[in-house]
Amino acid sequence: MKKKTTNSNIDLTTISGVACYILIIIYKTQLNSIESIETLKIDFESNPFSGKEISDAHCNKFELAKELLSITNNTSTLISAFNYLKDKEFLTFTKSNSSNDGYALQNFYLSAKGIDIIENAKTNPLRSKDFARTFNLKISFNINNYIKDNNIVGAGGATITNLNPR
Repeated sequence: MKKKTTNSNIDLTTISGVACYILIIIYKTQLNSIESIETLKIDFESNPFSGKEISDAHCNKFELAKELLSITNNTSTLISAFNYLKDKEFLTFTKSNSSNDGYALQNFYLSAKGIDIIENAKTNPLRSKDFARTFNLKISFNINNYIKDNNIVGAGGATITNLNPR
């Protein structure tokens, strides 16, 4: 899996940086297609030699799942970033057992706290600093510019109806 490259202040080698990027993608997707978030499922499996890996399950082939899974090629960082968002109460999801001693993340829900931290950062320069501190970003981080510069537009259409994954 290829590491996403950006020209931003977000460090995608850190847990908080990956978590920030996940939150922005989910927020932008939710604005356009709540069904994509509600039907999102991400599957991981255990490998006795390398630990947790992204499984080749069908659910991981949908557009939104693929976008989230491509943020980093470090599965441990990716899983930790999802847990970071859950611990901060920005994102909720459930973890359920799946095949190969793995598990799936599903039943995603962007919490009021998650929406507030993004929307406050978009509209209030003082709150933008809170956002930057939360995700260990430079204080000069501008979420609106980041979304525009990185062409984060959110996934359109519900993933459940996408029968032709790439």
